[in-house]
Amino acid sequence: MNARRYLTWFIAIFVALSAITVTVNIIVDPYLVFGSPRMDGFNQVKTKINEYVRTAKAFEPFRYRTDVLLAGNSRIEIGLDPDHACFTQLGLHAYNLGIPGAGVEQQMNYVLNVVYAQPVQRVFLSVDFVDFLVDGDSVAPPESVVTTRILPLRFDGTDNPDFIWPKVRTQFQAMFSLNALTSSAQTVLLQGPHRPDRLANGLNPAQDFAYVTSIEGPGALFAQKMASLRERFASPLSLHYRDRTLTRSFTEFSHFLEILADKNVEVVVFTNPFHARFWDLLSERGLLDAHVDWLGEIERRVLVAPGSVTLWDFSGDSEFLHESVPAPGIEAPPLNWFWEPSHYRKSLGNKMLESMFATECGGEASFGRQVEVQN
Repeated sequence: MNARRYLTWFIAIFVALSAITVTVNIIVDPYLVFGSPRMDGFNQVKTKINEYVRTAKAFEPFRYRTDVLLAGNSRIEIGLDPDHACFTQLGLHAYNLGIPGAGVEQQMNYVLNVVYAQPVQRVFLSVDFVDFLVDGDSVAPPESVVTTRILPLRFDGTDNPDFIWPKVRTQFQAMFSLNALTSSAQTVLLQGPHRPDRLANGLNPAQDFAYVTSIEGPGALFAQKMASLRERFASPLSLHYRDRTLTRSFTEFSHFLEILADKNVEVVVFTNPFHARFWDLLSERGLLDAHVDWLGEIERRVLVAPGSVTLWDFSGDSEFLHESVPAPGIEAPPLNWFWEPSHYRKSLGNKMLESMFATECGGEASFGRQVEVQN
């Protein structure tokens, strides 16, 4: 074979393989970048999505008409159902924009990008004490506009100058990379009811949590998470920087409420419930007083916020927080209300939504308390 013929074959094979790779990755869409149709038994369950949630939720919410956003971290993503009966009854289309592991500013930046693009009517914003904590010896960062590289707009609504390249690179990698092709293959081959997934409405159905619980019992998940929390709280944490100024998250929270007021978006701010074991750990680490201070600061900022803002507190003590937990390794069904100490189940999330919707939806506020604020 002469050099020209060899080169021709090489290019032809390369183009063919590239075309196959791009086609497969777009059709399977393992990271929810392209919005390709889901087909049962083929790509319905996005088994590799856990590592790419921030990527997926930079694209997915813009494909749907969204009236209501459920915002926060992984607790929201697992616990609050966008298809709850109250949303349906009120004719609202909700999307779960929970971002696992994201800080306060990034959570809100994702929300604002959707608000700037769509006529969102209401935002349910979770605020978590642990997300406002920093190393007590850290220095306050310089003031700057919050920017998430993969989102088109910055926190204040101005264009993100670094957006185009990350978007192009993300789409290119999702189409053309070997990693994406491997993920596509795994997505097709590992379809099943116990795999990680994200639904079209943004909800994490916690199928992997359910599977681990069915094999190892709920005690195993509790033990694993408690070990992680102990490590996180091992070093001194504070709501203040070294100069005693409050963490930047408080300022951005107030700014967020101001922006949504300007957009005539109603905001429901709420705190999350945690299992009693989590509160025992906070007590052990001497952080309960800091939690009281944090909640007081949130209340004060909601009080002075413009627009329509409601505050619900689900972090207080209740009957739901004290379920007994089997020892690790003991086979038992999942707890009624929690997967592990810091992630509540949809059953408890439904009670939260029923409380927050009690007036409009005719339900019963059987959990949590509405904090009285006058706007």
